Amino acid sequence: MIDRSALAAPRLLLGVIVVVAALVRLYGLDFGLPHTQARPDETHIIEAARLMLSGRLPRFYDYPWLYIVLLSALYLGYYAWGAMAGWFDSVAAMVASWPEYWTPFFLISRAFSALCGTVTVLVVYRLARRLWGETAGLVAALFMALAFIHVRDSHFGTTDVALTLFIVGSVAGLVEAHQSQRQRAFAVAGLVGGLGAAIKYNAVILAAPIAASYVLHVSLSHDRGRALRDPRLLSYGVPFALGFAIGIPGFIAYARE
Repeated sequence: MIDRSALAAPRLLLGVIVVVAALVRLYGLDFGLPHTQARPDETHIIEAARLMLSGRLPRFYDYPWLYIVLLSALYLGYYAWGAMAGWFDSVAAMVASWPEYWTPFFLISRAFSALCGTVTVLVVYRLARRLWGETAGLVAALFMALAFIHVRDSHFGTTDVALTLFIVGSVAGLVEAHQSQRQRAFAVAGLVGGLGAAIKYNAVILAAPIAASYVLHVSLSHDRGRALRDPRLLSYGVPFALGFAIGIPGFIAYARE
């Protein structure tokens, strides 16, 4: 039987760490405002999301579009709330409110980034616990919760913190897949990594850990021939490509012009 009392203390400590992580990321979320160029990338991303909500495809390729699409969806939620409150009578009116009342556009994007940063703490805990045990998981979560650069960047509505979440999530899934040798787990890890690449191109570095998994599997196997035929590269790579494709529809659209 599972000793529930033995689980209570670590879960309580993890909960405290997550609450602290959320507080330090949400505190000062309005940093720099009303000066909108405190982090110039924010403005570019918001403008691309506003163009999408205006029914136009943004000619913006600095990043893939998944973060922009997600932000657009959050802005639709802002519109729904504003419509109920009588602020807007259409999505166009919400988009047009930007020049006079831009603060919500920044805070919504920043809150999403802060949420991604907080969830990353949980994923780091899971990864470290799987590799080295409960204590290591809690220590890793604590360090991640208070890592200065990560906390700072969680205050800005840019792609960096969301990218980190998906990279760490993919690596955590890959470690689980490597240990269990289940191809479905490789596929899930690949999809998560591909979604990370759909947020920012840097996620292509995930080619390194999946290649390492394959090399380790072959080198430690007693049946090298069978190990060489292991499909994990495809199991991970195909969902990765599909996830990445979600973030690049604009490239396809403009390629036809």
